[in-house]
Amino acid sequence: VEADLAAGMPGGLPPPHLVVHGAAITADPSTLGWTRAAHLAANTRPLLAALEYAAATRPAAFVYLSSSGVFAPEDGRGALAVTDVPTGQSAYAVAKRLGERATLEGLDGLVPAHVVRLGYLYGPDEWARPTRPHVSPVARWLATARAGRALEVRDDDPARDL
Repeated sequence: VEADLAAGMPGGLPPPHLVVHGAAITADPSTLGWTRAAHLAANTRPLLAALEYAAATRPAAFVYLSSSGVFAPEDGRGALAVTDVPTGQSAYAVAKRLGERATLEGLDGLVPAHVVRLGYLYGPDEWARPTRPHVSPVARWLATARAGRALEVRDDDPARDL
């Protein structure tokens, strides 16, 4: 089922056992010609619809897929720990932090809520698009190898261990 979740959940769905919300706009708002407020709204409206759906249907659990992108480069002391407070200020980081908070507080104890912060992801059908202009490093490396070009692995962030 494809649907614009910002408009609400589609009707006629069977009762869910589990709701996993992983939709997100990762592109910087300026590359989309958006304001930070528009970016925040585009990332939050679908989540709020999913939370309302979960509150109404009462699945066994609700899982929000957040991101290690909530952290700023200076967060943590070498390696990030669950106790480190994220301070990332990008539009994506702010939207993800808001989503974490909404998930943990928005279901009023009706449904167990969980937040999972994921790092770099890779999927075999991963592709760049306006709302996610950069594919994961793994996807870039595979494309380079498949094209027969030499693979050079660099990262401008010395805190990243690739």
